[in-house]
Amino acid sequence: MSLRLIDYDDYPGYFTIEDDSDLHLFMSHTMPRILRDGGRPDGSLKMFAIVEEFKDIGLLWLEDITAIDGKLGIYIISEEHRGKGLGEKAIREVLGLAFDELHLMKVYLNVRATNTRAINCYRKCGFKIVEEYEKQRFVDGSIQSAYKLECLA
Repeated sequence: MSLRLIDYDDYPGYFTIEDDSDLHLFMSHTMPRILRDGGRPDGSLKMFAIVEEFKDIGLLWLEDITAIDGKLGIYIISEEHRGKGLGEKAIREVLGLAFDELHLMKVYLNVRATNTRAINCYRKCGFKIVEEYEKQRFVDGSIQSAYKLECLA
């Protein structure tokens, strides 16, 4: 597994991949906020393709990067690549970048309470649940709660 930095011009190809997947069952959104809002990335966003055997299998990003923290987003596109530790490896690599190169003090994320596979992965990487959000309706029609998790440098 490796990460490949993606610039804005490379990103549009991922929309087609997302549309053909079951990601909406696990995530409230599958792209960084600035792109959802129609903006162009600035220094507060770093996006990476997750690559396995020369094939892009997912996307990982740090968004809303400030001098002290950033928000993590990640997905593995197909079921065949999930549950193999690839997401964990990708997260650990980007945490190294966040803490060692960007000198952030904290990386945080939000996750649906029912996404136990992701929660277990995040915990293995050092994240801790710091807040539980009230139940809400997600894009797939489900009503469930979510957690905020944080990993400190």
